[in-house]
Amino acid sequence: MRWDSELDWQKSEVKDKLVIEFGSGAGRFVDIVSRRGAKWAVGVDITGAVDAAMDNLGDRPNVIFVQADFFKLPFREGTFDNAYSIGVLHHTPDPETAFHNMTKIVNEEGLVGLSVYEISLYPRPNRNTLKVVTKDLLWTLNLWRCEFFRFFTSRMPEGLFLAYCKYFVPILHYINKVPILRYIRYLFPSTCYRTLPVEWSMLDTHDSYATKIVHQYRHKDIFQWFLKAKLFNIVVHNGRAGWVSLTGSKKEKPYQHERYVVASPGIPGT
Repeated sequence: MRWDSELDWQKSEVKDKLVIEFGSGAGRFVDIVSRRGAKWAVGVDITGAVDAAMDNLGDRPNVIFVQADFFKLPFREGTFDNAYSIGVLHHTPDPETAFHNMTKIVNEEGLVGLSVYEISLYPRPNRNTLKVVTKDLLWTLNLWRCEFFRFFTSRMPEGLFLAYCKYFVPILHYINKVPILRYIRYLFPSTCYRTLPVEWSMLDTHDSYATKIVHQYRHKDIFQWFLKAKLFNIVVHNGRAGWVSLTGSKKEKPYQHERYVVASPGIPGT
């Protein structure tokens, strides 16, 4: 599950907490937070996706969605126990400022999680070979393809592109499961998966191609953001290829997962 690979927050770290998501979209991660027992699972999004999210999850007694700007938040500092953002802040004009705004509304006992696009989009080996650099070239061409399509899709009427994602992307999703034929989907703007539900292909196609802004980062870049925010117990997660995912806490405390090496600001040897 992507939630676990990007954040790995245990159920006990969510249960009975006030948890907020920056960029909740249609609510797929708010759904997880809600089902894991959060006191309140709050989703914030600047777009009209909050309406779709309310249609999906509005009947949950512990769920609320707010349409708001990440740079003009209607919340006081220290309001929430946990805050996270998965795959959204890299589409904002100033992702680092949006991140620091997110950390400010977390209380002194809280947790912060962030996942953004990685500069390197596949698990590249550290040894150069003809095969490796050829794959680099193909990835570069795919990035060019994405940016070419985004030039048009980001300018399409919102309703038209939503219809494309809802009705045409599912066709590409299932074609993508067929050997050889799967390459047809590269002729169209799409982000399709062979092992994930069709809804993920629909949502991620919209997320990838409806926006005009895309930032990419290295793990050490985001690690510095966490240090500037004076976060402790900083963990770099071994998540999905193409993603930089870190978590941290406002207060230094023993970390529960012995398999991780954690770092805290100002402590020698970490």
